[in-house]
Amino acid sequence: ALGNPGYYNEDSPFLPAGISVEDYNNWINSPDRCSKPLIVDEPPYNCNAEYNPECKYPLISFCDGEEPIDKKDPNYYEEAGKYDPYYPNHNKPMVVALAVDYNRNGLRDYGEPVIFNAHERFRDTGVDGCFDEDEDGQGGCCFTDRSKCKYDSKNNPDPNGDNYNVWDNFRGTEKNGLYDEGEPFDDFGLDGVRADSNKGIPPDFGEGNGRFDYSPNMLNFFAHDMRLNIIKIAEKDINILKNLDIYLDAGIRDIFLSAADSIGPIGALRSYGLDARVYDDFFSTPNAILPGVTESEYMERIPSIDFSRRSFGRYVLVRYGNPNATKKQILDGDGAHVGTASQVINRFLTFLAFASKRFPKWDKKPVNTSLSGLNQNKWFYSKSLKSYRRYAISLPPGYNDEENKDRRYPVVYLMHGYGMEPGDMGAAGSIFQTYMAQGALPKFIIVYPDGKCCYRNIKTDEVECGCTGSSNPGMQACVGPDGKERDIPNSDLVRKCNRGSFYTNAVSNIWAQSRKDSDKFIANYEDSLLDLIEYIDLNYRTRQPEEVEEKY
Repeated sequence: ALGNPGYYNEDSPFLPAGISVEDYNNWINSPDRCSKPLIVDEPPYNCNAEYNPECKYPLISFCDGEEPIDKKDPNYYEEAGKYDPYYPNHNKPMVVALAVDYNRNGLRDYGEPVIFNAHERFRDTGVDGCFDEDEDGQGGCCFTDRSKCKYDSKNNPDPNGDNYNVWDNFRGTEKNGLYDEGEPFDDFGLDGVRADSNKGIPPDFGEGNGRFDYSPNMLNFFAHDMRLNIIKIAEKDINILKNLDIYLDAGIRDIFLSAADSIGPIGALRSYGLDARVYDDFFSTPNAILPGVTESEYMERIPSIDFSRRSFGRYVLVRYGNPNATKKQILDGDGAHVGTASQVINRFLTFLAFASKRFPKWDKKPVNTSLSGLNQNKWFYSKSLKSYRRYAISLPPGYNDEENKDRRYPVVYLMHGYGMEPGDMGAAGSIFQTYMAQGALPKFIIVYPDGKCCYRNIKTDEVECGCTGSSNPGMQACVGPDGKERDIPNSDLVRKCNRGSFYTNAVSNIWAQSRKDSDKFIANYEDSLLDLIEYIDLNYRTRQPEEVEEKY
């Protein structure tokens, strides 16, 4: 979606340097791709300061992956996650990375490193230009006069107070892993190797231009980094953040490490003196939202919990999952990417309760009305995708009643960008509607966008973004240009990305093409989401932005 952060290839945002789009597609579709790798042996593309500084070894594509051990296996907990370098059948192509082939046997052997050329090499000293041992305690350095050095490993380990710490000093620039203006760097390009015409090493991207360079792909990742965007917003106008409410949740066993990643935004908010809080689970720890209760008691008491800004916080991270879960609970998904069935319900209900405290003039009046027909699967035309796109919608109880024909409702968009269809989440609407009808939650509209990739129809060379499983085996039901469904064989459809869209404007596709080569088959999923919001506002009775008095 965002490109390949570890490399820069001028012809493809997806591929490592030195590999052409044509060679990649021939390789990835070859049955021999794991035994006959792509080879990059021409400087500067094979150069790397850490593992190939003389540019004399080739880089190769490689395959990884082993047969996963079954969870029912008695050795699962001992063996899960272990990597066997001598496993004979690695068959998962690592399409975004290259390894150094020291012995030139065309295979990645044990100990042969994967290279990373995302930025020019720098010393992470902080903006003062010196590490702790060379700091004078006044914001400067003591290189020339060691008597001014104030470093003491026990009593004064950070004389200039610039060491990064996610909790206590998020804006510290020393050892923050990012280049900051003033830090010394080598202007040798992304590979970190100085060009030398005598050795046949030409300059690479960014070399010798007098400034520090990141790969453009890495910069695209930074542009989507919540931590860095919080800082950017705060430096522009801190009041923008003060007018926002942020709710994050993350599983402590999430395969994507979201619990660890979510700490960054909390640290960024705290660094500006904002009240950012962390809760450890819903009920299972002393620092939980409601400690000391059972799972069923938590669900029952959600409507009565005080989720106001003053009591619960304005910027919140909930790390769900029991740190002391049993093996069976872990196998059942405790703290995982989605969580157990009950954790999924708690995640939704807790967020909605949090949001409801921030809805002005909400309607929590209990109603006795039919809930039939309020959950719908529909589609709309997305101008950004130039295709129809599906969505599901859950309307609040009483939406269709005559007495409410002029009533407008706030909207919640529930997005799952890793390949889920709208209908996969629509069933949750019945649960929410029951709470709304009882008066436990305010009434609102819930919209479930499509998180899947669009398809390319290889028979017609057209884009198909409105597809779902057909009742006919081997077919997809896709919404055509006329707004009507028709079946297309699965064999005619190829996804434009691996699985899910992540609701971003993609920079490449599964064929590693760039926009200059194939803009038609690189989708603007973020723009399409905005198309959907516009469509919902035009076709449903949604609340519009309004100025309200803030209450805590």
